[in-house]
Amino acid sequence: MSAATTQHVAERNAALADAVIVSLLQAGVGHFFVCPGSRSTPLVWALVRSGAPHTVILDERVAGFCAVGSARVGVPAAVITTSGTAVANLLPAAAEAARDDLPWVACTADRPATDVARGANQTLDQRGLLAGVLADGRFIDIDIDIDASGGDVGDVVDLVDLGDMRAVLGHALLTSSATRGPVHLNVRFDKPLEPPEGWQQRGRDIDASSAPRAHHVDDSLLQKVKEVMAAGADAGVVVLGNIPTALRPATKVLVRRLGWPVVSCVTAGVVVDGVPWLPLASLRNADVRAALSPRAVLWIGGNVVDDAVGLWVAAHRPRCLQLACGGTVRDAFDVADHRMVVDASDLADIAASISDGDAGSTLRGPFNALAAALQEAVEGVWTERPATFSEPEVVREVASSLQAGELFFVGNSMPIRDAALFAQGAIKDGVVVLSNRGVSGIDGNMATILGAALSSKKRATILLGDLAALHDLGGLVALQREGADVVVVVVNNGGGGIFSFLPVASLEGAVVERFFETPHPFSLASVAQGLGITSHTVRDLAGLRAALLATTHHAGPVLIEVVTTRRDNVDVHDGLRADIAAACTKALHGGRGGDELRSSRVTL
Repeated sequence: MSAATTQHVAERNAALADAVIVSLLQAGVGHFFVCPGSRSTPLVWALVRSGAPHTVILDERVAGFCAVGSARVGVPAAVITTSGTAVANLLPAAAEAARDDLPWVACTADRPATDVARGANQTLDQRGLLAGVLADGRFIDIDIDIDASGGDVGDVVDLVDLGDMRAVLGHALLTSSATRGPVHLNVRFDKPLEPPEGWQQRGRDIDASSAPRAHHVDDSLLQKVKEVMAAGADAGVVVLGNIPTALRPATKVLVRRLGWPVVSCVTAGVVVDGVPWLPLASLRNADVRAALSPRAVLWIGGNVVDDAVGLWVAAHRPRCLQLACGGTVRDAFDVADHRMVVDASDLADIAASISDGDAGSTLRGPFNALAAALQEAVEGVWTERPATFSEPEVVREVASSLQAGELFFVGNSMPIRDAALFAQGAIKDGVVVLSNRGVSGIDGNMATILGAALSSKKRATILLGDLAALHDLGGLVALQREGADVVVVVVNNGGGGIFSFLPVASLEGAVVERFFETPHPFSLASVAQGLGITSHTVRDLAGLRAALLATTHHAGPVLIEVVTTRRDNVDVHDGLRADIAAACTKALHGGRGGDELRSSRVTL
């Protein structure tokens, strides 16, 4: 290759990389997570030239989940990787982003198509690697396939077709949209990869004002809401499932304006003062489920962690409108008669359309009393029972330690279930609750909270199990590298505690232990110490409280290992659920709310 040709290819690479990075910024990407590699050199230099916020992450799987965390706090993020297996490592995070309609971009470098066809080193067909996570075709795969060895530098903008690419990117990265979701940009570069000497950025100016905006509420949406309100005038309920953080303020306004009683999942992250609130744990009680027969349900967001809610609504078959926050269907129990995608402006307009005469139901009085009685009953179980050291109490203790504005990520398996059933009343208004419930994996938990903390610049706490922590040690490394202000609370019961609650637990003990509970001898506190992370090991509530208090005076990551035992865990949970069920039955049949509800002879 002649010197002139080499210069020409280097300039085309730089121009292409500039066009891609500027287009991502134009579309709304607010943070880049960059993994080291050679083929992505032009993209890295273009990123540096742009001055955009970025973080270097060693592991592509970790970087992918960092971008998931960033998206969860409303900051669309992109991951930049080199070619080969680096791209395949993004698949778990892409699946999570796809299932929860998150604004997430994989910007992967690739070799020229001729190199891939000839089986050159570090090549495979990257274009379809991530597309399989969405079978319905909503996965947006923009394959920029430009041979950097031909054409003029000035042709790059036309070949990339910036206008179309920015439009597609913009719709994919909207706060809420039927087309929102992960995007894959596969960008091919030939050598030389390094930028030409003296090269200056040649992309268009970044103008956020020209980015696509969300749609506005339409008459058909308002009409559907009015129909459901009419059906539920004397027996309406709001169910709050998993809701993106950007939509939570508008959701609170709508719920408060509507005035209907609320069943809220912990993943909704919404606390509404002054509105009747039905504890999720109370719906585990058959008497409560039978007594409360809604005629209409306004379901906002996605699924609820505990199946009791879906089963309850499905059993009564009320009129149900789901205001979904993205294009992916999240209606596990097939309860929605109608489903419409909304954004924050839609929710605000719906709230504004509700007049004083529309809101409320004839049962608000008795239901207020019943909800108060059930809340008092559920919370009373905690105040009346002797203090013990159990996993549900650990969840409540951690949740209650958080202040408004802080992030609280709850890991899958037992932590999210315990938080949903036992910690609702312990979470303060304004705490930003996050979880990866898209496909509910235990992978990438610490990486997710790192991305959320970096993009939001907020103090964060994550609660997860020991197997999830061991699965994401790369995330722990990234936390330390970045010095992130994140408190990691690991419940270490020596294995997979959830399997003790499943039918498989009744089978042959040795097989269950080896293949399901997967016991281990590792101390997560020792692992953290080996990485230079301040850590504590606690074995009682007093120790946990002291360790949590100490984190308020500490900068950088801290790991608190909470040592429990699986042996007594099932008995503790069974006892708590029995106590809550008994308290709810008493409140329903003997409390002030129960008397008023029965005398009204109207179902809710």
